Amino acid sequence: MIRYIKALRLPIVVMASLLAITTFRISVWSADAYLVALFIVIAASATIAHNDWRDKEHDAKKGKTFALNHSKSFGAMVVLLWFASLSGAVGLWILNPWYGILSGLIVVSGLIYSETRRIPLLPVLLVALTSASPTLYVNLRNDKVLAIFVVSALLIFGREILKDLDDCSHDAGYKWTLPLAFGRHAAKILAGSIVLILPLVATWISIKTLAGAPFFLMSASCLILNKNHRPAKTLLDIGMVTVIVVLLASGP
Repeated sequence: MIRYIKALRLPIVVMASLLAITTFRISVWSADAYLVALFIVIAASATIAHNDWRDKEHDAKKGKTFALNHSKSFGAMVVLLWFASLSGAVGLWILNPWYGILSGLIVVSGLIYSETRRIPLLPVLLVALTSASPTLYVNLRNDKVLAIFVVSALLIFGREILKDLDDCSHDAGYKWTLPLAFGRHAAKILAGSIVLILPLVATWISIKTLAGAPFFLMSASCLILNKNHRPAKTLLDIGMVTVIVVLLASGP
């Protein structure tokens, strides 16, 4: 059971749900935030598990054999998670039609992601936009909401590039990634440039987001100077957590 739970990458999933709560917090607070956050946890878990199940043969080449060795039970978990996600989307639609529409789009994105791996740029764009979409459940006319969506999309886009750097030796011929298409150094420079502008864009949300700036700047420096990308990814994650905590604590 622990291995199945671990496969859902709950730290990442929980961060996505906190993003939704944060946006409600800086906009107009509603208890709906908790229901949205619960849906995000389930839908993100379903997407991650579905991708692992679809890539199980490929991932086995990297030593990740759990989904392959437990294909039937893992597949059953994926089906259960998608059923729960669809049920959640319907429930949110009953609560608020906009919630249902956005939730439905998140489900569709999760279902098609694994089928887009050979299409240039589409996988990383899908991940970035879908991961940032929990910010869109609230008032879209609020400048701060649009700002947190842009910051989240940029951050996830940069992080996905770093994640693809880990898998370069295995992904050739299997999927299209920026590091494979343009080279590792160019991919690092692009990711570093994105991370470099995050503190500036984040001030559009609140000046308090500068609490995460040191981590973003250190991460960008590592990447632009062509150093190891793994510490850069860790620093990026720390910066993201710092900004979310600050926004949750401070509110509008």
